[in-house]
Amino acid sequence: MRKLYCFFLLIINISVFGQKITFSSEILNSTDKDVKEIAALWKNYFELYASKNDTSIMHYWNEEERKSKFIDIIKYALSPELPIYRMGNHVTFDIRKLNDEFYEIFTKFRFENDSDKNNILMIYRICAKKENGEYKFYNAFYCNKQFLKSFSLGNINYYYPFSYPMDNKIIRRDAKKTKATYENIQNYYHIKTNSPITFIFANSNDECNAILGIPYTKLRSHFKSAGNIFSRTPCILLSCKPDHLHELTHSLFIPLYPNAPFLFQEGIATYYGGSGSRNLTENIELLKKYVLENPNVNLADFDSYYTLLKDGSNPFYTVGAIFIDYAIKIGGAQKVLALFKYPSTNSGIYSAINTELGIEKDKINSFLKDYIKNYK
Repeated sequence: MRKLYCFFLLIINISVFGQKITFSSEILNSTDKDVKEIAALWKNYFELYASKNDTSIMHYWNEEERKSKFIDIIKYALSPELPIYRMGNHVTFDIRKLNDEFYEIFTKFRFENDSDKNNILMIYRICAKKENGEYKFYNAFYCNKQFLKSFSLGNINYYYPFSYPMDNKIIRRDAKKTKATYENIQNYYHIKTNSPITFIFANSNDECNAILGIPYTKLRSHFKSAGNIFSRTPCILLSCKPDHLHELTHSLFIPLYPNAPFLFQEGIATYYGGSGSRNLTENIELLKKYVLENPNVNLADFDSYYTLLKDGSNPFYTVGAIFIDYAIKIGGAQKVLALFKYPSTNSGIYSAINTELGIEKDKINSFLKDYIKNYK
């Protein structure tokens, strides 16, 4: 998750000032009045966002999704801070009928300064349908939901394809068990939220993205254990399994502490939900092996060992979880939450570790290596 976020920041830095939208010749030359009307509406909507004059965007969306505050979930597909319409180049290459009611709008996105016009970062899709005589936009997910199985547990609404191989009883059993742990975390940290969570799980990460309305993206993972928070508001989780506690933990802490250090965000998600399909103890064993194979690694230089190992683990995640484990031992929930109040900078992280955990910067490496060695 952190690696993708850093990539998002890179995108923002190189693309934010050159955003524009164009249309394929097929759309520009179309004689279909509906296609023309939808294209004009889409262009106006896009340019409102690009110019930051987005106060009237609600008008472009259908009444049902406006009421549920579930409008335009694609806009934060790359960054939770910056709408995709304010980055790079967008080419709407197809507007076509989906069925008797809906049209589909397909758009390619690429970097603004990328000289290779074929180097597409993402293809995204939204839908349009007439409402009281004029076209309104719909999330592709709205149109896809009818082809999915679904159930709800508390504030979590689960969606998954009919082709998902797991038995429905096992799915619900695993989801209930995970939901119970999720509620225990809420109670321990006194987090009161009933905000709805849309939890989509499917056979692959690509299938999850397609369900949302992203038929292609370079920003994807091939690991079955991978998950992601697609959006903060509304909160949307993607996974290949119904019991992804790592992402559910993120759904509690990221909205409350959006600017907290990634080290602690990934740490608390790994502490409770593991990572790479392994629990905390298993990940610490892998970290111990990593340190033995890399004896000169400086665990206080957090950015230097942020990497996905062949075994699917990430040392950065596990180190973050160790700090959460230690914070709980010395001060419980209050001490953990104190860590999240520091800025997401290296100086902020070192200050948090020193002030809240009592570990000076030059002692962090030895502290972590001793902790790993003696962990039980």
